[in-house]
Amino acid sequence: MPPEKTTQKARSDSARASLLKAGRALFGRDGFISTAVNDISAAAGMSKSGLLHHFPSKAALFEAVFEEEEMRLVARVAAEAGGAPNARERMRQGARALLDALNDAMSRQIVLIDGPAVLGWAVWRRIEGDHGIALIEATLREAQAEGSLARLPGSAFSRMFLSALHEGAFSIIEDETQRPAVEIMLDQMIEGLFDRG
Repeated sequence: MPPEKTTQKARSDSARASLLKAGRALFGRDGFISTAVNDISAAAGMSKSGLLHHFPSKAALFEAVFEEEEMRLVARVAAEAGGAPNARERMRQGARALLDALNDAMSRQIVLIDGPAVLGWAVWRRIEGDHGIALIEATLREAQAEGSLARLPGSAFSRMFLSALHEGAFSIIEDETQRPAVEIMLDQMIEGLFDRG
């Protein structure tokens, strides 16, 4: 690639990263509806037209922020659960790590509150499938390879388990004393899956 193209790409990548960072901060703090495009562009140090050059709309920027947040959450969960001795325990530790991560106000606003409402069901479901669901299904395949799960349960279980995690996070946000009960219910889902083989 010619040097001028490399420099132009680096500038474009840097501008995009600045917009994603500013978008996450403002969407996470104020929510999608209350965040203005002008505020995001100013926080990123560029004009509104500069923002619209990279993202055609506020919703398009939010989608990119949402997907980046999903990747961030999956990376955190994988890192925190990665040292567990087996897939069953990785699922247990991963569930707890996601509950912790969703206790962060910014992640909660982007992923749980605005994500489904702003993106719509089809886009939200696709992105969840590419990240959170993919991690659950990978862990289940690891369990099968280890011999602790005789057959895979299908994608319905992964979606139901992630939905239970999201609802559990909401319950804990509303009343943190619910955390032990939420963990027990999630453990029962995991144990029920493995017990059936």
